[in-house]
Amino acid sequence: MPPAAAGAAGPAAWHAWWAISRAVTSRSKPGEGLRRTRDQVVRVIDADAPVLRWCLVEAAVALLTSPRLTRVKACPSCRWFFLDVSKNRSRRWCSMATCGSSAKARRYYWRTKRGRRPLPSRSR
Repeated sequence: MPPAAAGAAGPAAWHAWWAISRAVTSRSKPGEGLRRTRDQVVRVIDADAPVLRWCLVEAAVALLTSPRLTRVKACPSCRWFFLDVSKNRSRRWCSMATCGSSAKARRYYWRTKRGRRPLPSRSR
């Protein structure tokens, strides 16, 4: 999708998108580097396929030229980047299942180690 359709503005974004589009599509086939499984999940089978690189570049151009760039944050645990779409921009981790869970477990450990009683769990 061209940058204008993704909400980006400016001729530089359009020219970058157009140049990359021509370079990648001239050397790739639709679906190259991807495989659909029986359960209809698309898996990457060739990470070096030009079409996959194109998808990443296209997403990066759209993000870097949009106002949402201010919502890109780095996770303090793993240093991966994530897009904070929370209402008050307070998200702290890339994923609650990995980095968030580890951070909460560390805080709990240090609270209990210092002799403080753990906070009571919330009952439903």
